[in-house]
Amino acid sequence: MTGAGSAHSMPRSSVSVTSQSLDPLIAIPFADPDGHVARLRYQQTKIDTGDATILVDQEVVDLIRQQQGYAREFMTHQNRDGVDPKYLFLAKLQNRNGDRPYSDMTGRPRLTKFAKLIDLRDDQGKAVVLSRTHTFRHTKLR
Repeated sequence: MTGAGSAHSMPRSSVSVTSQSLDPLIAIPFADPDGHVARLRYQQTKIDTGDATILVDQEVVDLIRQQQGYAREFMTHQNRDGVDPKYLFLAKLQNRNGDRPYSDMTGRPRLTKFAKLIDLRDDQGKAVVLSRTHTFRHTKLR
């Protein structure tokens, strides 16, 4: 999994990750030499950087598409078949309309567990510390 961006153009907190909109991908006309196939739009809540997107590869696109499937399935289980939720990561309780994302209390532990499960590393080979989400700019799957 790869992403490109500067320290000033990346999500600053786990809330920026868990409050991701349902469809955060922007197609680019063709893959670049590093294999990036889309731009990922993220929630930037603390500073205005102008462009709150990063380049991502097909693996990231596939993961987002899978999570979109889970989110839509959640809506079906809420008897809201055909209704798109607002967020990619949905709170499970009191969320019939799909308008509540994971709370930080839910999102942070899940992101930490996921990072350990996939052995998420930075470009130096060190395990990524999710309390510093700006490190995502140099992450990849091993």
